[in-house]
Amino acid sequence: MITPKDIRKVKEAVREIIPAHRQVRGRPREYSDRTIVLLYVLFTLFRCSSIVEMYKMIEGKKRLLRVIGELPSRQTLSYRLRRLDIEAISRRIIERIKGGTYIIDSTPIKDITSQGIKKCKNLKFGKNRDGFFWGKKGHFIITEEGIPVKFRLTQANEDDARVGKGMLDDLNGLIIADRGYFKGSFLSQFTKEGDLRAIVRPRSRKKDSSFKEKHSQTYSKRWKIERFFQKMKEVFRVEIPRKGGRDDLLSRVTALFLTVVTLAFSKFVLNDPILDYLNCC
Repeated sequence: MITPKDIRKVKEAVREIIPAHRQVRGRPREYSDRTIVLLYVLFTLFRCSSIVEMYKMIEGKKRLLRVIGELPSRQTLSYRLRRLDIEAISRRIIERIKGGTYIIDSTPIKDITSQGIKKCKNLKFGKNRDGFFWGKKGHFIITEEGIPVKFRLTQANEDDARVGKGMLDDLNGLIIADRGYFKGSFLSQFTKEGDLRAIVRPRSRKKDSSFKEKHSQTYSKRWKIERFFQKMKEVFRVEIPRKGGRDDLLSRVTALFLTVVTLAFSKFVLNDPILDYLNCC
């Protein structure tokens, strides 16, 4: 059960992760970006099937409502989530954690409720080691501790190398990746020009026996991102749509990303774990 003390910890972590909004033009916003992120993190932690269910739960417990504050409308909450500056949030996370080792990988996010191509024109067929799937592909970068710093949702048939090139531009240190993100001349150009060094598994380990001797211990850290993908689908059930209201895959992945960032940041940076029973970081 989530207590007011847990919510205060979430608010503190969100304050560190989400940059303060600067109003440049237009009508002043009644609710800050931090409030929007806080509510979506709580929505994921409460395991509610809809925003309406979460609001009823919060309004029924006055102690929680006093800590959270005034609740925006469901339409405002959905609208503001889709307009969050995720790039600015990622830059702030990278600045705060100052990580030296990053791991990049992708996972298929299947659309298990789609009923034919006519209703899902924005989805494509993709292929992975298990065969073909119908949906999209999520690309994530996490630190060696397990803190997500970036994500991108693309079509299932999008080339990994093209996506990775845009995601790795502003990182420094060491990146662990598979061969799909470094094809052809991009790997040699990347390692010569950038400040980011890459450890990429060769297509055949038998042909490159030196890889196991030099990088096996470092490359084995990829289990962190594989575990993250497992929690994303089994614990947070990102492939299951919410009931009622507008719902899309990008909103669910964004809410999941912000939730795991908050929990991991609180655990590894602030040294104040939130809801350790989830064991998702």
